[in-house]
Amino acid sequence: MRVAIGGRCIDWRFPGEPEKSAGHAGIGSFSDSQPNTVFVFSRSIKDWSDVGAGDFEGRWNNMVDPTANTISHEAGHGFGLEHQSTINEMRWVVEEYNRGTPEWTPIMGNNLTTDRATWHRGFNVDRAWQDDMAILGNVLGYRADDHSDTMNNATILPTGLVGAGRSGIIGGMNDVDWFKFSTGGGKVAVNLAVIAPGANLDAKIELLRDAGNGNLQSITSANRPDSLGANIFRELSAGTYYVRVFSNGRYGDVGQYTLSIGVPAALRGFNNQFLRANYAGSGDVTLNTQWITGSEILHVVYIGADLDGRERVAFQTWSGQFLRVNADGRLDALGQVIDDTTSFSMIRLGGDQFAFMASNGLFLRADNGGGGAVLANSPWIGGWETFRMVLV
Repeated sequence: MRVAIGGRCIDWRFPGEPEKSAGHAGIGSFSDSQPNTVFVFSRSIKDWSDVGAGDFEGRWNNMVDPTANTISHEAGHGFGLEHQSTINEMRWVVEEYNRGTPEWTPIMGNNLTTDRATWHRGFNVDRAWQDDMAILGNVLGYRADDHSDTMNNATILPTGLVGAGRSGIIGGMNDVDWFKFSTGGGKVAVNLAVIAPGANLDAKIELLRDAGNGNLQSITSANRPDSLGANIFRELSAGTYYVRVFSNGRYGDVGQYTLSIGVPAALRGFNNQFLRANYAGSGDVTLNTQWITGSEILHVVYIGADLDGRERVAFQTWSGQFLRVNADGRLDALGQVIDDTTSFSMIRLGGDQFAFMASNGLFLRADNGGGGAVLANSPWIGGWETFRMVLV
């Protein structure tokens, strides 16, 4: 199936399509004689974003999430899905596009939502029961399991490599993926990041220790209510450990993820000083110390690729919090989860030199010769935007 993205509905001139439509698809076009192409009118979605139109649930329309959801929505039509609708007790359609809850919306419901969207099972616009995943499975089949469901064949996680991790897919609500790694001891960051934008998966991870003789000891688990991903930051003794990845188990909690082990490192700037995360007060980040202690050690956590294919990373500090970019571009060490404010595109400049671009499209640099705050405010890469990464 092809998805054509761009323009407004009026540009394509589909007969009978509402002028403010966000997309167009023929129901079941993937399997019948209709053209196997669906359309997403991203310019129309941007128009609504530009004028401040909300997502019908009071949130700002950021264009990115509605576009991602509309791609899935129109593809769903092509694979045979109807709209998921709101039905009253008399089985009459109250709303053709089911709005879901304040935190969640069916993909085949209100596709212009900016909250989390997943496949759903409920009544469709024809007042018939529709199990989205069952229909998609019948049409497309399911991918082969990519990682073992048991510890015996667990996939090895790379350690000590910046920008390295393992990608995976939780293909069903009962799917479990196993991984293992070894450590010489110390603080270890285990991170699972879901794909963005438009993630369907809400994942959990569990950390277990090899206790010998085929026995496993559960150390801890992570399942944050404020994030679809999961992170464990813990002091570990030397040994072999396992990570178990699984879904939260709700319908539609499936999809892609990246699992990685953070690499402990320090960043040295143009002034030959190290970046330091100050935990007291405002949590400011500066570039003004000559030695590496706990405050200078950052766990570089790989979280996948950005939309341009560049490596994305987050920096987890000694306290377990993340480096974060504030609205004014100032960097602090108070981030609680990995999101747009705590993730950076990593540009390799050769050898141990890197530059880091924040989600605002600007590069990290230090003010006042390194003595001031580190800011994400530079449109280009120069000496003060270049950092040497020292593994520790």
